[in-house]
Amino acid sequence: VTTSIGVSELNKLKQNKSFNENYTSDFVDGYVYNYIGLNMRPDGIKHKKFFVDKRVRRAMAYLTPVDEIIKVFKYGQATRQVAQLSPLKENYNHSLELIPLDIEKAKELLEEAGWRDTDGDNIRDKMVDGKKIQFSFNLNYMTGKVETKEMALMIQESMYKAGIDAKPTPMDFKIFYNRAYKHDFDAMIGAW
Repeated sequence: VTTSIGVSELNKLKQNKSFNENYTSDFVDGYVYNYIGLNMRPDGIKHKKFFVDKRVRRAMAYLTPVDEIIKVFKYGQATRQVAQLSPLKENYNHSLELIPLDIEKAKELLEEAGWRDTDGDNIRDKMVDGKKIQFSFNLNYMTGKVETKEMALMIQESMYKAGIDAKPTPMDFKIFYNRAYKHDFDAMIGAW
């Protein structure tokens, strides 16, 4: 009947006797993934140079609570992957390791990249192009699904533990992707 239905919706259906008598259902991996996109080509004015250093990008990975997101929002019915290529494909690189949630490792990488809290406000800062900037950025996400907003809040909470202010910023689909294509964003939660 369908190959795409939300996890919570299917779980509800599976509790219905009539559904189970008339349909077979299961969770299977599909060719879809969620990701956080980081702007590595910011203009330096509207969008600051937060993610130009690979140590910072790696720190962002260590600060993203992927396993908790899967547990809470996908009811454990999702598989982590290390790249945009599906593990179902034969040329997927299975030797790459998943990056765990590790706040302390993220803090080390941010320190190495020069991001420190020099003014005691619990938000890291750094001199970039002669100006002191706070590590405070917009984390764009598409409106429409409550779980996406909740994911953004979970990510925000995790990043704050390392002195980063990720500000969840909702926007509709058209504006979201228009800004993504124009590199008019700091970071974004997307799906493909």
